[in-house]
Amino acid sequence: MDRTALIGLAAVLALCPVVAGAQPAAPAAAGGGPVIAHATDATPRFRFLGGPSNSDIAWSMNGEEVVQKVGLEDPAGQIGAAVAAAIAKRKSGRVVEVGPGLTQRPDFTVTVATTDWSAGFFRPAVRPTYSVDYAAELRVSDASGKVVKTATCHISPDEEVSAGDNDEFLRHNGRLLKSWVSKAAENCQGTFVQKTKDL
Repeated sequence: MDRTALIGLAAVLALCPVVAGAQPAAPAAAGGGPVIAHATDATPRFRFLGGPSNSDIAWSMNGEEVVQKVGLEDPAGQIGAAVAAAIAKRKSGRVVEVGPGLTQRPDFTVTVATTDWSAGFFRPAVRPTYSVDYAAELRVSDASGKVVKTATCHISPDEEVSAGDNDEFLRHNGRLLKSWVSKAAENCQGTFVQKTKDL
């Protein structure tokens, strides 16, 4: 190729917005609005009031043993993530979790703490019943650390779980227990989402 042709080719490439081998510009990050973080506080001890059982071990179970036996998890983290997602959706923002990987200061931080959770036998009837209670508190702070919203919830189900004894209540890896804790947590989540609608 002669000198004139090379100069012409160089001119064409200079006018072309993308040259061979170049990477196109990265698209804007999704959810470019405010950053909404979520976190949890320490989990209190789960309280379990044991009732009649065919097993001596079940009779002696305390709350921590129940948590480990059935793999019961504190729902505060899920509640906080859901509330943060609701705020982010309204503000066209994005959700992050507070932790070592968080490098940007959040515009809002949603912190949910379980303050009390318990379950246990309470009515020595022909068909013994069990109750599940759940309480939590919400705290939302802005980028400066100032608390801009607080809320609490305490859920005591109107209906009690009917189970013959501890073994039945905790059967199938704690299915009844987990179901009722989950329902209580969902109610708290709904309360907190409603309470933060003005943010």
